[in-house]
Amino acid sequence: MTDASIVHDAYGCHVGLCDNYGLRSVSWIFESPFRQQGALRMKKMDEATGLTIEVPEGTAQGKYPYYGFWSNYSSQIAKEISRSVSASQGDITAALTQIIELVNGPYRVLLADKIWRIGQTLDLNPMISVSGRHGGGIRQVPVSPDGGRLAFAAHTFEKPVKIVLETARQLSNTSASLVNLDKVVRDSTGDVNRLNIEIMALQGKLPTQNQIMQLESSIKGYRIHVHQARVECDNATSSYESLSKGMNEYARLKTEMHQMVREKETIGRDIQNKMRQIQNLENKVPAAAITAQTEGLMFLRNETQTLANRNMQLHQRISNLGLHLERLHSEGDQKQLLSTLKTTQRMCEQRLRTLSHQLGQLEHELGRVLNEKSMIEAAIIDAQEMLRMKSMDADAASRKLDNARKVASNTMTFNAEDVVKVFADHLTSVQMDVERYLFENLRTAQSAISSSPTAMNAAYVVSPEVVRDYEAFLSALDMIGDAIDNDEYDLLQKIAKFGASQSYVPGSARVMALIDMNRSDRLVAYRNMIEEILANGATAMPREEPGLSANFSVGNFSLKFDFSRPLDELETLVNHLANSGLEFQYQGGDR
Repeated sequence: MTDASIVHDAYGCHVGLCDNYGLRSVSWIFESPFRQQGALRMKKMDEATGLTIEVPEGTAQGKYPYYGFWSNYSSQIAKEISRSVSASQGDITAALTQIIELVNGPYRVLLADKIWRIGQTLDLNPMISVSGRHGGGIRQVPVSPDGGRLAFAAHTFEKPVKIVLETARQLSNTSASLVNLDKVVRDSTGDVNRLNIEIMALQGKLPTQNQIMQLESSIKGYRIHVHQARVECDNATSSYESLSKGMNEYARLKTEMHQMVREKETIGRDIQNKMRQIQNLENKVPAAAITAQTEGLMFLRNETQTLANRNMQLHQRISNLGLHLERLHSEGDQKQLLSTLKTTQRMCEQRLRTLSHQLGQLEHELGRVLNEKSMIEAAIIDAQEMLRMKSMDADAASRKLDNARKVASNTMTFNAEDVVKVFADHLTSVQMDVERYLFENLRTAQSAISSSPTAMNAAYVVSPEVVRDYEAFLSALDMIGDAIDNDEYDLLQKIAKFGASQSYVPGSARVMALIDMNRSDRLVAYRNMIEEILANGATAMPREEPGLSANFSVGNFSLKFDFSRPLDELETLVNHLANSGLEFQYQGGDR
């Protein structure tokens, strides 16, 4: 083998891939010119550990899927991507087809060799797993029968698939948005037109000022007519009542006159009787005896005088009544006149009722017209306000539609160059991840077999029980990985690795119990795990006194775990202990 140029890996130092002392370098070593489907097999060496992996040298032959790795896994990629991408397998398959057309088409020179190199690198190292959690673009690769290869195959295409799916989603959303906005614009425009027509119709129904003035003028005229009719009725009623009263007075006076005439006749007869009595008395009684009858004569004379006075009064009253009755009688036919006045009164009242009814109708019509005018004006104001709002909505929707069309014009086409640029950078990152996982897992396997610098009993280190506990610990860690912080996850990986190097791995139940703890309680649990490994591991020394301490010594140095500092420093320390496999003496003591 001949040495090639020595290069530094682009991904730099990573906990678990390098020590805490700087960047790790790798060397390229050419082997014998053995080709696999046009590929020259080479070795890439990690100079820090001396470990090597196989890497291809050459170019892709033919179209994707290329012979070997990609031919075996291409049919499973869509289903695997669907586990982490929220899309149907059919959509993912369509996106993959579109991407593969780019790979096999005009952008082959940028993509084909990189995809082929990723598959060939995995194919050339079939005995090394690429599962675990070792940083890079792929956060975690679960343990699987194929050593994580399908996960890496899916990861290779997942990013461009997401871009294509997102572009398709944006196209769909943009199209739907354009349809919705266009409908909003059409609906708003229709509302504006409808409101304009409605306002015009309301304005057509609005009573004119001329109509109102005509009604008010008619009402004014009718009020005058009603007033005149009322005056006429009052006059007719007054005349009728006056005539009726006069006629009643005439009848009363006539009756009284008749009574007085009869009384006068009676008094006349009484006076004549009294006079005859006086004459008879004077004639029969001698003059000498008349004095004795003086009192009787005086009484008769007094009565006669009284009757004469009453007769004179009656005569005067009858004379006056006669003149008054004659005057009343001279005014004409009173009954005919009274009948005429009664007829006039009824006609006047009928006319007054008719005019009052017509006036009421006009006043009611005016009130109805004014109320209708107010209601229509209020409806017009409401419609105009709604029209203003709908016009603003229509304008806003129209502007949104214009903006959406401008945006759509920029996003409606698939920009292959942008996708290819991202895809190419992603493929470079995936190649780094593949090599990182191969080196890390190869290093982990090597550490399980042989520790450095002092070799440990290999048979004891790789005992099935330790391997089973180690895998159970990591499986439990993968299950709770989302519930803890990244630095805790990395620390637990190194604790497991440290436990395996000491032939004592804490049980998986201890890992599962962490999910119910807060961070401070979990830090105590990590310390307890480390102390248990120190106390029970292969290099632990018997202690005379019970109790655990976080202090232990390596050579002449005394070290102490400090959980108050960042966990990445503690992780580095634990990782170094696991990698170095140094034998140390654990000292018990108080915490």
